[in-house]
Amino acid sequence: MSQPSLETTSSLVEQTELPLLGMHCSACANRIEKALGVAPGVESAVVNYATTRASVQYDPSLTSPAKLREVVQDAGYDALLPGQTESGASLTDAENEARASKFAALKSKFIIALCLTVPLAILAMGPHLFPALQPILGFPGSNWVQLALATPVLFWAGGEFFTGAWSATKHRAADMNTLVSIGTLAAYVFSVAATVAPGAFINHSSGVHHAPVYFEVAGMVVTLILMGRLLEARARAQTGSAIRALMELG
Repeated sequence: MSQPSLETTSSLVEQTELPLLGMHCSACANRIEKALGVAPGVESAVVNYATTRASVQYDPSLTSPAKLREVVQDAGYDALLPGQTESGASLTDAENEARASKFAALKSKFIIALCLTVPLAILAMGPHLFPALQPILGFPGSNWVQLALATPVLFWAGGEFFTGAWSATKHRAADMNTLVSIGTLAAYVFSVAATVAPGAFINHSSGVHHAPVYFEVAGMVVTLILMGRLLEARARAQTGSAIRALMELG
């Protein structure tokens, strides 16, 4: 497999191909392409979501691959440069190593989130599905236990959703990270308020004598989306390599 290279296309314009990290949808590719396209010194930029590569033509007197990487990072993603590789290692090997590292980190977050979300879901939904368990699962401190379980799931395992949403907001855009962040944070904030000040949320006239909380919503959404991204990362690692190999044959 040939390595991404730096090629001279004219006396003033050079071309480089950057492996990209952190893309999860075609909207991510469009955002990176737009950010690179308006960067100073860039003549043209094309991002291929399938191969996770950015092909950029630029004026070397105005910018450089390192500055292009900064543009990608400012958009909320990352890119690899030839200078980042270890001695004797190809850029393709460095790309595979970086993706493997991110996959391992994502897998760890998913496993821990799953271990916390399962008891969270049992505490929240068990009494409704199995009323006989109400005396066991509906103990007075149940909401506080759910708060303790949901907090690391949302802000540690799901932290990338908030950083991604913030990056999109800075560029006056919205993506899946924005939707996940708003939805899970709304459920979490309401539930925290109901846990800290339950009296303000109890309607005694309706026969409800406990404050409703939705910590399990935040936990389950984050955990399920992490699982989806984990499966996506594994599938794309296989298909991306195959597509790049076919493109090189052509």
